[in-house]
Amino acid sequence: MYNTVFVDLEERRILDVVETREKKPVREHLKQYEKSVQAVCIDLNEAFRQAVRQALPEAEIVADKFHVIRLANYALNAVRKRVRRQIKGDRTHPIFRSRSVLLRNFEDLSSSQRKRLSQLLALSPELRAAYAAKERLRRWYNTSTTENSSHRLAQLISWLLASGVPELKHLATTFLRWQRELANYHRYRISNSITEGLNNKIKVIKRQAYGFRSFENFRRKILLAA
Repeated sequence: MYNTVFVDLEERRILDVVETREKKPVREHLKQYEKSVQAVCIDLNEAFRQAVRQALPEAEIVADKFHVIRLANYALNAVRKRVRRQIKGDRTHPIFRSRSVLLRNFEDLSSSQRKRLSQLLALSPELRAAYAAKERLRRWYNTSTTENSSHRLAQLISWLLASGVPELKHLATTFLRWQRELANYHRYRISNSITEGLNNKIKVIKRQAYGFRSFENFRRKILLAA
């Protein structure tokens, strides 16, 4: 069972918790903030997007950076697994135990890891494309501005579609559906990193209590601890 946590990103505090992730209850809860919210950061959840649009028509939606980059990492890992299945060899082959090197930021790799990365990318043009997609997305986040964000994102999406890699084409279609929300990141510069930190605290509360039978008791405990 999943709940929805509402967080004030400016005050860095939990506002409330709703006992569902469904659109209608989330929408009804959001209506109380109609006059005070300028932007809302969410993961790529269509129910959440519709709830925000209906309850807060004047607010802009920002797609959470962490979840977007995670989608690119998922696509890269899916290509890695596919290439690994295609390569016949023993467990000493470079493609095995390669996940951490591929998913780590390039600038954080040691010289030996970069050498290993080069060996991995030489195995498959699709793997090279998937790795390049992950790094291009990171550069888009790190170097774009409010003025060029939408244009550069459109270029990235076109590149993904033209790559010929099924996993990257699927990623591109997701980005197309969320194009405005992705580009809004460079306008508002907000993410759900604060929310993720508070979610970790909520998990600790739940573990300490060995779970809660009553949602209302769980909610009260969260709000008291927050």
